[in-house]
Parts: sequence; C-alpha cells; structure tokens
Amino acid sequence: MNFSKNLRELRAKHGLTQEVLADKIGVSRQMIARYESGENYPEMDKAVLIAQVLNCKLDDLVNSKEPVESFGPHLTAQTVSVKLEKPKLSVRDKVIYISLWCAVSLMVFGSLIASAGIMFGEQASSAAGSFFGALMIASWCIIAIIYKAK
Repeated sequence: MNFSKNLRELRAKHGLTQEVLADKIGVSRQMIARYESGENYPEMDKAVLIAQVLNCKLDDLVNSKEPVESFGPHLTAQTVSVKLEKPKLSVRDKVIYISLWCAVSLMVFGSLIASAGIMFGEQASSAAGSFFGALMIASWCIIAIIYKAK
C-alpha cells in the first residue's frame, strides 16, 4: 500500500499544506505528517474525508500504481484483506434465545421429576427435583453470562 506517498503527492498537487488538510478533516498537523511518513494510517472515516478534500477516489489514495513485490508472486497491491467478524446478536435475539432455552430446560426438568416420581417414589422425586432444579438454574445463569459477554 502506498497511501503515504499518494497522500503527499495529491496534497501537494492541490497546493494544500499539512495544516490546511488537517483543519479540513479534523485532525492535527502532526497526524497528517504521520500519515505521510507511513507511521500511522487514518481510520476509514478520515480516509474518506481526505479523498473528498483532495477531490479524488479513495482508491487513488490507497492503491499504488505498480505491483508490490514484497507481498509475494501471487499478490499485488490491489489485493484486499478483509477481516470477517461474527455478527453480534441483538438484545431482542438474546432474550428470545435465552427464553427458548429456559422453556426447553423447564420441559426437560419437569419430565425428569415426573419420571423419578413414577419410578422411585416420592422421596426420589424430591431429591431429583432439588438436584435438577439447581442444575437448571445454574445453566440459565451460565447462558445469561455468555450472551451478556457477546
């Protein structure tokens, strides 16, 4: 990527100083100097503003005119790397998911208690109820914590 060189050339071509360009996009002159030295790269919104101020396409700022050999024989400067992120669940989706999980676990819990009562009598049913009730509450808490973190 030849962003720093392209920025320097386009800024000079438009007769803008680093300070004027910095004022127009809302950063310091030192930040423009860092962009031009290759020390820093702008966030996407700042890069778009720079392209607007310099009356050019974002592609004119980012891409170099010739292939870059250091990337390897099968890649060029036009190769774009994209970081894919998993979509985050909305609060509504989290509530629906947790509610469904709780409903299913209640059904499982009820069937286990009923089967324990039928098979082993009332005392086993009470013990199974305590054990599976605690297990169900713990699973609800774990699910809530996991989806709160995402």
